[in-house]
Amino acid sequence: MKNALTGDQVGIILAVRAGRANFDSPCQPERGMSVQTRIFAQTKSDALVLLGSMQFNEGKSSRAVPVAIKITFLPKRKGAVSGSQIELKIYEREVQNLLLNQNTPNVVALYAASVCSYGTARLPAALSKLKAKLLARKDADTASLDLQRVQVLVMERALGVNVEKYLQGRPPEADVRAVLFQVLYTLVCFQQVGLRHNDLHFGNILVEAHKFSAPTYVNYFVSEDAFYRINVAGAFVKIFDFERASLPTTLQNPSSGVPNTANYKYDLFSFLSRLMDVPAAPSALKRQLRECCMSSAFARRYAFSFSLCRLNAKNQCVPGDMRPSDAELNTPLQFLTKLFAGQLHSLKEESKRRSAKDRREFFRHSYFLPKLL
Repeated sequence: MKNALTGDQVGIILAVRAGRANFDSPCQPERGMSVQTRIFAQTKSDALVLLGSMQFNEGKSSRAVPVAIKITFLPKRKGAVSGSQIELKIYEREVQNLLLNQNTPNVVALYAASVCSYGTARLPAALSKLKAKLLARKDADTASLDLQRVQVLVMERALGVNVEKYLQGRPPEADVRAVLFQVLYTLVCFQQVGLRHNDLHFGNILVEAHKFSAPTYVNYFVSEDAFYRINVAGAFVKIFDFERASLPTTLQNPSSGVPNTANYKYDLFSFLSRLMDVPAAPSALKRQLRECCMSSAFARRYAFSFSLCRLNAKNQCVPGDMRPSDAELNTPLQFLTKLFAGQLHSLKEESKRRSAKDRREFFRHSYFLPKLL
């Protein structure tokens, strides 16, 4: 049964994988696009991002699909990998499966990927500006890049704002709690498949505040019978940017900047400590976080993701007092259970109240942990 929230994204992914459909010329992304351009030219994060739409061709039909196109230069040295290449591998191995297996709707989908030649492809003029910026920098990072080859990622375009901007609008506390729930649930999914995002700051979490015109409830299952019902109409979350991500047991990431161990707590506290530090976050929610899960001293110490674990020359976490105590370390599921206590629903009880048609609609809005409890 096609899911109501991710059905179109999943359909596109499967059609491209099966070779039944394609996007119109990924190496010529300005064709047919209403392009908005953003250029990033920072150390280890050199990318051109185009926001617009591309023609999606399936059989004899064609339609415009909103996309974000990420273009990066590839490494020059054989065997070297860029953050963008790591991101592609992370998507292929795990992130796409979270969407395809109906685990969570709260990650941005990757539709297609292509390697293009800078000299022969009709790439956007903005890429030449990025190339000029890189050459002007004259540093080791630029020297390591092959400025004649680029990787193009065609991704779902999430129409939202980052969490910090969202909070500045002073949304209702119920919507902020919905954001918190969706992030925590998705982190539980990440933990269960062994994925670490490694860069879960507010800029990498988008919130769509007006995606739905009426209350829209999503059912997030934690066991075969127990689920949470969350209204996402005022706050639908999409997590993106997996360039620093790692799968500690199967895919190390040399550019992540943090130890590649299976430490799910890193992503958890990167997000929560930032939430505690933002004045616009609801005070009642912050008070509940302090009372149930995080001491105020801990919240003050960890305001940004990389504060949780800085590395020395031996790739070790230092100093010891920068890390939280064992009493402060909890899993994403423990946080979710504490913060949303009393809000669990029973599938058995729900089924008694619904007709067969209603039950089908219910499961169209349902998601399940990779490993149900």
